[in-house]
Amino acid sequence: QVYLTLRNGAHFLKRATDFRIPLIGNYTESEKKQIRFVHSQYRALVGGEIPDVLKMNEDFTRPITEIKESEFLFSVWRNRLRETSRTGGVGRPQGGLLEHCRAIIEYTCRYQQSRRSRMLGEGRGHLDDPINLVLQEL
Repeated sequence: QVYLTLRNGAHFLKRATDFRIPLIGNYTESEKKQIRFVHSQYRALVGGEIPDVLKMNEDFTRPITEIKESEFLFSVWRNRLRETSRTGGVGRPQGGLLEHCRAIIEYTCRYQQSRRSRMLGEGRGHLDDPINLVLQEL
């Protein structure tokens, strides 16, 4: 019983002190651990160079990509998808996977908006946390 109490107390203390300092904005140790895992899995499963959106600065303290909250809007991505897809003779985007891509992007944007709305506080979390970076790359 004492062991469990101490373990739970240590876990609580770690979580209570694992936060970003607002003016500095560097990743916490748990965020660094998450992004290192993302990098290792990307290298193992995809290979090649890490995409720009997942790259970190030289000190590995923060990502080099700046995420904007407007990028959680499906309309922004729909326009990007429209620009990059091939068009047929009638000017409509075509391709067998296009509708599936739209659905995935729309679902991802809805998730990011929902996740953002659930975060408490004035700053409401960090746009460049590892989860958002992975979703941005997706």
